[in-house]
Amino acid sequence: MRARNIKPGFYKDEKLVECSIWARLLAPGLWMLADREGRLLDKPKQIKMEIFPADSVEVDPLLAELHAHGHIKRYEIDGVKYIQILGFKEHQSPHFSEKESIHPPHINTELRKSPSSSQDIPQPQPPDSLNPDSLNPELESKDSCRRSADDACPAQEILSVWNEVCGGVGLPKAEITKKRRITLKTRWNSEMKRDMQRWRDFCGIVSKSNFHRGENERSWKANIDWALRPDNITKIFEASQQTTAKHWWENEEMRNVAN
Repeated sequence: MRARNIKPGFYKDEKLVECSIWARLLAPGLWMLADREGRLLDKPKQIKMEIFPADSVEVDPLLAELHAHGHIKRYEIDGVKYIQILGFKEHQSPHFSEKESIHPPHINTELRKSPSSSQDIPQPQPPDSLNPDSLNPELESKDSCRRSADDACPAQEILSVWNEVCGGVGLPKAEITKKRRITLKTRWNSEMKRDMQRWRDFCGIVSKSNFHRGENERSWKANIDWALRPDNITKIFEASQQTTAKHWWENEEMRNVAN
């Protein structure tokens, strides 16, 4: 590992503030593992042993979270997976004696143009692996559709379930925003496991809690932004498994979730 610098503004970085605490802790660790170009091998198990050797935490979902929020770029070339820390050189000044990077950069596809519309500026696409299939427009189109399906997040449907289940018992309803859409996509692909029934069950647990509905000394009510915090999601699911839906919030430990 290498010595790197952390600037005071790190904890206010807009790409990190929406991430879980584990992902925010992982981010500077990746700096120490990266070479002078901000690149490293995408090997979650090895990264865990370097940064979280004594913690029971899965690194792959955390890397996915940092990728979704634009802190890193995960890519693959010739079957080898890499990580590029975006903006690395804007914040780090590697020592002159550091060796040159042996990892290839990710492929920039922003300048790729469609033969049928040379005047249009295409949107950036995920990097292609260096293989013959990437030169086949038909296969590339299928791959693009498959990637879009994998990355899709039914943000509006997620909010509709919240407004129906939780808003129906007096909790604040929510509308879609750019910031909230990013958060929903991250939680949908991680804690919610892309399962709408799991999200509906979660909303049901929140809605059945008298404490969440404002029956507390502060008249505090849970909103969707509070509910989407990864630590709160974990605690709420764990508590629902330990006790019945009728009495689970009576556990004093769970009252601390609102703090």
